[in-house]
Amino acid sequence: MPDQPPSVHRIRLAGPWVVESDLEFQNPSCDTEKFCRVKMPASWQEIFGTQCGTAIFRRSFNSPTGLQNQKVFLVIPVINCTGQLCLNDQFLGKLEDEIPSTKEETGFEKRFEITQLIQPRNRINIELTCASQAQPDCGLCTAIILEIAE
Repeated sequence: MPDQPPSVHRIRLAGPWVVESDLEFQNPSCDTEKFCRVKMPASWQEIFGTQCGTAIFRRSFNSPTGLQNQKVFLVIPVINCTGQLCLNDQFLGKLEDEIPSTKEETGFEKRFEITQLIQPRNRINIELTCASQAQPDCGLCTAIILEIAE
């Protein structure tokens, strides 16, 4: 019998996310000056319009149940800006302005293994900087994924 491909379960970490920034929110659902609850995914332009600057995107989630010998990853899509990723106040890595060079590469994503960092209650912090109005689809335009692999 041929080897079976590993089983992968993907959980979309859609909204709500809390966004914190000194920029002026352009999203009509934002009613505070520094914080906004946003249903993700959402582009930078949907939240801030054409303003450039830095924002922190936060979301909490519970540990998946029944984990035994699986590996757990955070999967970040193309962001078309720069930033950094933290889980439970631990730095996971930098996010670079990695724009796919061809249409075939549109599925580009960055994976961070978090198996050893996962706790019963977890918090993701993604700090993004959109430095140029010329960057199309800057931000978290595709869902962040929690991936569980055998």
